[in-house]
Amino acid sequence: SCKQSCATCPRSRSRPLLSSSAASSEATSCSSSSSSSSMYDVVIVGAGCIGASVARELSRTTARVLLIEAGDDVTQGATKGNSGIVHAGYDDTPGSVRAKFCWPGNQMFAQLDRELHFGFQRSGSLVVARGPDEEKILQELMERGHQNGVENLRIIDQEELRRREPHIHSKATAALYSPDAGTLTPYEFSIALAENAADNGVEVRIRRRLVSVDRDDQNGSFSLTMDHWEPRFYCEEAGLTPLGPSASEDDDDESKLASSALDTKSESTPTLDTEQTKPAPASTKASKSTLVSAAGSSRSSSSSSSSPSPTNSSLSRFVMPLAAACLSVFTASNLFGVENLAEVSPAVVPAAVLCTMAVVASVYQFLQYTPSSSSSSSSKTAAAAASSSTKKNQYVKSVDLNNLTVGADPEHEPREAVSLEDMRWGGSGSKERNNGVTVEMEKVRARYVINCAGIASDRVANMIGDHSFSIKPRLGEYLLLHKDQGHLVNHILFPVPDPVKGKGVLVQRTLWGNLILGPTARDTSDAATLEASADDINAYILSRCRHLIPQFDTTKVIHSFSGARAKNSRGDWIIEPSAIAPNFIHAAGIDSPGLAGSPAIALEVVRLLKAAGLNLEADPHFNPLRAPLITPKDGWRGIRCTALGKPPESDPRRNVLCKCEKVTEQEVLECLRRSLPVDNTQAVRKRVRAGMGHCQGDPGNYGCEQRVAEVLARELGYSHPGQVGRRNWPATSTLPQRWPTAQQKSRLHELGASPSEENQ
Repeated sequence: SCKQSCATCPRSRSRPLLSSSAASSEATSCSSSSSSSSMYDVVIVGAGCIGASVARELSRTTARVLLIEAGDDVTQGATKGNSGIVHAGYDDTPGSVRAKFCWPGNQMFAQLDRELHFGFQRSGSLVVARGPDEEKILQELMERGHQNGVENLRIIDQEELRRREPHIHSKATAALYSPDAGTLTPYEFSIALAENAADNGVEVRIRRRLVSVDRDDQNGSFSLTMDHWEPRFYCEEAGLTPLGPSASEDDDDESKLASSALDTKSESTPTLDTEQTKPAPASTKASKSTLVSAAGSSRSSSSSSSSPSPTNSSLSRFVMPLAAACLSVFTASNLFGVENLAEVSPAVVPAAVLCTMAVVASVYQFLQYTPSSSSSSSSKTAAAAASSSTKKNQYVKSVDLNNLTVGADPEHEPREAVSLEDMRWGGSGSKERNNGVTVEMEKVRARYVINCAGIASDRVANMIGDHSFSIKPRLGEYLLLHKDQGHLVNHILFPVPDPVKGKGVLVQRTLWGNLILGPTARDTSDAATLEASADDINAYILSRCRHLIPQFDTTKVIHSFSGARAKNSRGDWIIEPSAIAPNFIHAAGIDSPGLAGSPAIALEVVRLLKAAGLNLEADPHFNPLRAPLITPKDGWRGIRCTALGKPPESDPRRNVLCKCEKVTEQEVLECLRRSLPVDNTQAVRKRVRAGMGHCQGDPGNYGCEQRVAEVLARELGYSHPGQVGRRNWPATSTLPQRWPTAQQKSRLHELGASPSEENQ
């Protein structure tokens, strides 16, 4: 782990921690900045499981490699929103590109897990048939698997099926068993790959949305322009001036896809009082691209960022007195130990009401306080403001009423769900969903480019004039249930596949013990997809899964999410050099079982690079090993929870920040000291599971998101935890709110009501 202060490291960039022949002095320096003259051997676009796998393979060599990601963390696209299944490959059409890479990739995961410690379990899969007609399909699948080289397949009868799966539907008669299918957590897998790649010299930059790619006809190299964005609230904190609209490319040109700095303005978004600026000259770019966050840095003096909005102020005139009056009645009743207030002296109740209203009003004003300082304030004043805000937040965390869904800062207020366009460029971690503004238009040069951009891969191809394919995203929604439902299954359970919609809605136990249901397969080109309501989606998932496991408890749903799979116009994975530019290699249009095939796909991309002329020499310093982030716990031995508002355990190894998942402060600190950039609670959540438990970070339970934010603010040098990015809501969820009420759970129960098995 790095021993330096996190607050002195560059924002949104990796810091290689190992000596590597591939890492130049510029790439390995924690204080390095981007350079318009940078020439990389390879630039990889997209940091999902494919891009991260390619990066890790290239980190074995001395090539100079850059991995860029449009979102605010690696693995923010389809890799984050999928089942986490390492398929065996019996379902793929023989002779297809899918079939070529799925089984070989499957066989690489055990060794990868031994090296990278992301967690992998060969749980095995069962394709469940109901009756003779579906049993014939099992035979077809097994034969297809044999043609694809898949080993160890066999069909099991009803008796063995029930022995393996005691809770299986009574109408299930047989199943195709593949013991080599496995389960992992897809974002933990991709993070491990990208982290090990960065440890070995690959440079990783997040919050870089590719805008354009220009090709030099003389030498075949490429010039890539990236929109480097940061959250607006961070820019205010760090004193950065966002670029104005004049610095962006033409928004009407889809091949450029640049967003202006002020595109994300809304009535709920504070406006920066800055001039429109042109891109900084090379001599001043370093200060912007390094983006060092320092303790005590002052926020921009925007009036709207330091006071409640007019709507909120008007609302408070009515809500606060009403709340105070209600609380007063309760207080008076309890204070005098009577149930009938008529028994109390007439003078007492008004006095109690007035006192209580005063207390509530004071608390409200305290919670609304947002520290602010002018950018011209002295460092002494700024430090005092930072100290004051930190002390105040120590008390705010004990009530945490300011913004229960996404954080204490108004900048985090959700505006709308993640759109399909957002999903192309980082989903819930995209610029638009995080109120991002452009801080620099970066340019880098590369001899070779690898297009691993998922559902944006056709847009990236278009940037060099390649229109040989188009992406047709297919949405897949999931429901996640409490761990106490995980015992209902032992294997990954599939229905017999649909010839059009694919593998179907499955039931499985996740690596961490939850029960997961889904996905749907909703083509975005289908009008019915756009018309489907959340109830329609949830009812479909629940009803289909009842055909496999009838008795799960729908009231135990704790989370919902969606991913967009990169279906494409060719109908198969696209792993090839572009016909327009042979040094531009596509690893595009990769849908299921792309996760399983990713290690083998990476090997093929390296082969294609060599065939295109890239000389790759082995790096003698390559280290394939990565230490795990999550420390196994022995119950509650050696760790300790503390009540909200109480002093935490002083030893970070003992101090629990997330009660449900037993995440310690030390594990969060370790996230920050690894090579990948981590600066928000969602990034921590994906690495050590803080907020992943059954309460999903409910402030009324333990307030883990706020606790994690306080650690991040302290370590990154923010003036207060409200400046730490939080989990977006509603993101891609089909649930009515982040923490469903009893009434909403009852609605889920109605949607997934379990009829008698005879009627299913």
